[in-house]
Amino acid sequence: MPGAIVTTKEGATVDTIPGAIVTTKEGVTVDTMPGAIVTTKEGATVDTMPQDTVTTKEGVTVDTMPGAIVTTKERVTVDTMPKDTVTKKEGAAVDTIPGAIVIMKEGATVDTMPQDTVTTKEGVTVDTMSGDIVTLEE
Repeated sequence: MPGAIVTTKEGATVDTIPGAIVTTKEGVTVDTMPGAIVTTKEGATVDTMPQDTVTTKEGVTVDTMPGAIVTTKERVTVDTMPKDTVTKKEGAAVDTIPGAIVIMKEGATVDTMPQDTVTTKEGVTVDTMSGDIVTLEE
């Protein structure tokens, strides 16, 4: 997704802005020029051509089209509206773009309308102010 940043559990970061250069935590440089294909140290292949869909070794599917849906291996659904930031950590992720719906593996639904506060059944409170980045741990 142009503008999206996805971080895998192993710390490999993919920024799908065309022309962006990103270095992952493992020191792998990713050049996200459209059409570039890069393989990270963890074996995740990233083809940054819009409309392409790639799946990392960890089961994170990255579709570089704005408005795409990303589903993690743990079945966490993330609505990737442009400019979202999604952080995956042990299967819990919250996309705080207003109006996005995220369904946790535990079945907790988070509707991220600005200024809403949601408490999951695990007792974690999420204040979904627009632009926030929230990571829930299982």
